[in-house]
This record gives sequence, C-alpha cells and structure tokens, in this order.
Amino acid sequence: MIASNYGRPHHPDWYHNLRSDPRAAITVDGTTRRVKAYELIGQERDRCFERAVGMHPGFAIHRTRATKRRIPVMRLDPA
Repeated sequence: MIASNYGRPHHPDWYHNLRSDPRAAITVDGTTRRVKAYELIGQERDRCFERAVGMHPGFAIHRTRATKRRIPVMRLDPA
C-alpha cells in the first residue's frame, strides 16, 4: 500500500492508524481476510515503490509533490 496521500504534505490517516495498530482486515472480491501491516524500508521500500509507479504512474507525480516527506510503503501479510 502506498501512503502517497496524493502528494500532500502529510501522511494519510490510515497510515497512522496502521502504525499504531498494524492489525487490520481487508476485503477483496467479497472475501474478508485478517492482515498485519509492516512498513517497508530501504531497498525493499524503493523497489516496491517503483513497481507501484509502473502500475500507477500517478505515484511519480505524488512523489514530486511530497517534497517534505518520504512516501511510506506498507506491506500487508496474512495474520
């Protein structure tokens, strides 16, 4: 998950929520699953962010707007 918040100067609320309690539930195609969120760092974060840009080029624009912060990347693992 990319916490770009459209390049705004602050992280999105959901990012702060997952940082304070990484347990969550997601629903995909009508199926709900429990997950645990982890923030990616270093090369793993950079690699995943670039992969996201490849899928949604708008993230590159968000990165240029978010000049005062590094956009976090979160991974969701099955809980």
